[in-house]
Amino acid sequence: MGFWDVFLKEETREEFETEKQLLEERKYYLNINMMGLTGIDNDKYTANEVLSIPVAKACNDIIVNSIKTLKVELYRHVEDDVSEQIYDDPRLTLLNDSPNLISTGIDLKAQIAQDLVLHGNAYVAIKRDGNDITELWGLRPQDINIDRRVEKDSPYIVRDYTIHVTGATHVLGIDDVMIATVGSDDNGLTGKGVIARGERTIELALNEIELSKNIMANGSAPTSVIKLKKSLGDDAQRRLRESWKKLFQGSKNAGKLVILEDDMDYEKISFSPAELGLTASRSKTSTDLCNLFGVPEQMIDASSNTYGSVESMSIRFLQYCISPIINTMETMFNRSLLLEKEKKEGYFFKINTDDVLKSTQEERFSALQTGINAEIGRASCR
Repeated sequence: MGFWDVFLKEETREEFETEKQLLEERKYYLNINMMGLTGIDNDKYTANEVLSIPVAKACNDIIVNSIKTLKVELYRHVEDDVSEQIYDDPRLTLLNDSPNLISTGIDLKAQIAQDLVLHGNAYVAIKRDGNDITELWGLRPQDINIDRRVEKDSPYIVRDYTIHVTGATHVLGIDDVMIATVGSDDNGLTGKGVIARGERTIELALNEIELSKNIMANGSAPTSVIKLKKSLGDDAQRRLRESWKKLFQGSKNAGKLVILEDDMDYEKISFSPAELGLTASRSKTSTDLCNLFGVPEQMIDASSNTYGSVESMSIRFLQYCISPIINTMETMFNRSLLLEKEKKEGYFFKINTDDVLKSTQEERFSALQTGINAEIGRASCR
C-alpha cells in the first residue's frame, strides 16, 4: 500500500485507478507508432535498381522532364468561371526559381515528380517565419518515418501525425511538411508507385538484363561439353575446365579458333538470345514497362507507332500519364502553402501545361499552312 492510499477511501482509490487506466489507454491509442512505416515500405526494389533498366529510365525521364519545367501559377476566383492571376506572390519564387539556398525550382519539381512516379510518395519540408514561407526542402522517401495518432474506437481516423527524418533531431508536424501520394491505402500518408505496382514486371526486366549480361560474359563458350574417350581424374578435369574458360570464355574471346587434342570432341549445347526467345521477351517487357509508367511506347521506341499523329500521342500522354501527377502536386501546394483565409477567398495554385501541348498546336498550324499553300497552288494553276 502506497503512502497516499492510507488517506484515500476505497471508492476514491477505484476512481483514481479507473482514470489512470483510461489515461493510459488514451495515450496508447493516440500515439500508435506505425513501426517501420516509411516512404518506401511498399517497394521491393530501390530507385537505382529500377532506373538501371533502360526502358524504365527512359519512361521516368520523359515524365519528370515534362513536369519539372512547367510553371506553377497562382490564381484567385473572382466570380463563376472567372479567375485573376497573381504574379507577385513570393511563394511562386520558391516553387519556380529558388526553393532554398542551393536548389532550383526545377530540382524541387523534378524530385516531387520522380518520387511520386517511383515510390508513390513525395515529402517537402516547409520552413516558416510566422505565416510567411521562407524555404522548401525536398525529403527522400527512404528517410521518412511516420507516427500517427488515431482515435481509440476508430483507428482508421487519423487526428494527428509527426514525421521523423533520418539524421534530424527535430520532429516535423502537420504544418511543417507537404505530403503528396498516389495509390495510397492508408488515407494519404504513404502511397504506391510503379516500383510497388509493377514488382513482377521490374523483376522480369532485371532478370532479362542479367541473363543477357551473362550470355555476353560467357561469349563463345557459355555452355558446352568436351567428350573424351578416356577418363580424367578430378585435378585433370579442373585444369581442363579452367584452361577452356581462360582461352574461350568472354565476349573478347568470341570467335577464337578451337584446337582439340587427340580423342577430344567439342559439342555446343548453349543457345543464342534469339534461340532462347530473349529478344521477343524483352520486347514484351518493354511494352509492359511503358504501360506501367503510362508512357506511350512510341515516345520510347519510334518503331512502335500505334498513334495516328503526334497530337494524339501528346494528348494521351498529358491526359493519362502526367495529368494525375500534376493534379496531385497542385493539391499538395493548395493544401499546405495556402492560408485558411486564402482558401476561403478562392486562391489556388495551377501548373501551366501549355508547353506539353505545344507540339500539337504546332502540328495543327503546320497542317493548316500546308492546306492553305496547296489551295493557293491549285488556284494559281487554273
